Amino acid sequence: MIVTLLRRVFCCLLCRKSEKGVKLLVLCGCLSLLFYLQWNNKLLMRRAKIRDAQNEEEIDEALEIEDEILLAQYQKRLQSGDVTPSNMNFVFHNKFPKSASTTLNYILLGLARRNGFNYEKINSGNIANSIQEDAPVIYFVENNFKPPYLLLKHQFWVNFTGRIPYEMRPTYINMIRDPLDWVTSRYYFNRYGWVRDPGCRGEGCSMSREEHEMSLDECVEKKLTLCTRPSPYFPYLCGPSSACYDHRKDLVYKQTRQRILDEYYFVGILDHFEETLRALEVLLPSYFGGAVEILKGEQIQKKMKLTRTKNKKKMNEKTRQYYLNGPLKYEAKLYNFAKKLFKERLDFLGIPITTTTDD
Repeated sequence: MIVTLLRRVFCCLLCRKSEKGVKLLVLCGCLSLLFYLQWNNKLLMRRAKIRDAQNEEEIDEALEIEDEILLAQYQKRLQSGDVTPSNMNFVFHNKFPKSASTTLNYILLGLARRNGFNYEKINSGNIANSIQEDAPVIYFVENNFKPPYLLLKHQFWVNFTGRIPYEMRPTYINMIRDPLDWVTSRYYFNRYGWVRDPGCRGEGCSMSREEHEMSLDECVEKKLTLCTRPSPYFPYLCGPSSACYDHRKDLVYKQTRQRILDEYYFVGILDHFEETLRALEVLLPSYFGGAVEILKGEQIQKKMKLTRTKNKKKMNEKTRQYYLNGPLKYEAKLYNFAKKLFKERLDFLGIPITTTTDD
């Protein structure tokens, strides 16, 4: 505001007739003040950045301490038998995109026949215009619930509490993926599709040729919004509320972390798909009994190879550091926290980690 006022003073001085010496003196004084104000403003901005960085460092340290406390509490809950399914008659896997949900669908089709439960996989377009809406999912469950029931759908976490009879409230499970791998897979999938079904998907079909052929590393290097503003990750576990979209991602991290602890019976890890199924065989045997056997069958192995993302390239270290220190910092932190919970659960169940899944 002061800078704008000084600029107006300059204009007035230059337009009016006055003594040349006085005019120059006033002009020099105003210019000096203007330069000082601009310099001071830059200094204040620099100090603010340093202060923000210090605050972020303090926040991250506090989150690390909280994580350790919550992990210790989770261990005690496991040992005391306090981690139990809320409803054995209804399991809801509100799946992440590009996290083996197609493979899991094939496995569940076989398990439903083998174990005698009712299974449905629904696409968001069947019952809602958006994966963010709760009401259409609740309505669908009310009209299609046939216990024992397992539902699979791309969907942000849905709050069923107080909106549906208690016996229709689900046991939540999910399987998540390293957010950097997730972004990479989505980036190339939108452009090239699957091995079995190549071709663009969604936004990939409306890109220019240059954007379509650009690698993720090149996209990040050019700072294009195509890759510097990744799709939402937290809401699949957190929900569509404003608290899950706060501009302060450390707060969203805390909200989502608590949601996992309070609402999810089990969250698997895509990198350890087989171990995830082994755990589910123990935790939910009436649904997942025999899952690993079906996974290792020739038919599923063939389908897994055909549903891998086509032309996917691994991001370079510079891109990786960009995401880890920027747009996906707290998403990566959440993934690491969920992975620690996963390993605690496997240790408790006596299941060793021996495999790594590649998409």
